[in-house]
Amino acid sequence: MPDLAERSLSCREVQILVLIGAGKTTKEIAALLTISASTVSVHRKHLCKKLGAHSAVELASYGANYPH
Repeated sequence: MPDLAERSLSCREVQILVLIGAGKTTKEIAALLTISASTVSVHRKHLCKKLGAHSAVELASYGANYPH
């Protein structure tokens, strides 16, 4: 697992990553952050690329273990 401290995640990406780790769906995250579901999806894609995650489960694992 890459060291998250070394990754350049935006504040919004961190928010979304933590919510993914908490088990929130794209629609739930969009409603909580008052953004569109497609914007959340774009952030998910960027997070997968930055973190090297290959699945939603792997991304959720990063989010669940994110130090916050």
